[in-house]
Amino acid sequence: MPMAERAGCQIRLNVEDGIVAQCDRMAMEQILENLLSNAVRYGSGNPIEVALRRDGRMTQLSVGDQGIGISEEDQARIFDHFHNLRRTGPKGGFGVGLWVTRQIIRTMEGEITVSSSPGKGSVFTVRLPLQSGSEDNEH
Repeated sequence: MPMAERAGCQIRLNVEDGIVAQCDRMAMEQILENLLSNAVRYGSGNPIEVALRRDGRMTQLSVGDQGIGISEEDQARIFDHFHNLRRTGPKGGFGVGLWVTRQIIRTMEGEITVSSSPGKGSVFTVRLPLQSGSEDNEH
């Protein structure tokens, strides 16, 4: 990802084998692009962790950074349309990326959550249904 390279961010991948999710390829690209660009923007140049694993009958994708984090108050609103975090400097966006991401995920019958602490980074977790039949391969 060129943006990560320019920011000096290393992206670490941890992908479980054999996962097949019900999703649209372009939609997944948009989700990853939005989450990774936020991780780069607010990650303070630290490594970004991307993981894909099975969680019961769901696929779980997580994107975590070790950056500035998000206050509890802002966590309740970051998925709202046109919501910008109260930040100073050139790091702000238009406030639609996470809203669009959530809308895409909802159309695929999934969900997105965030876990964050100011000064300690953020982890965004996307859960999507596994493709029919793939849960038979759990064991």
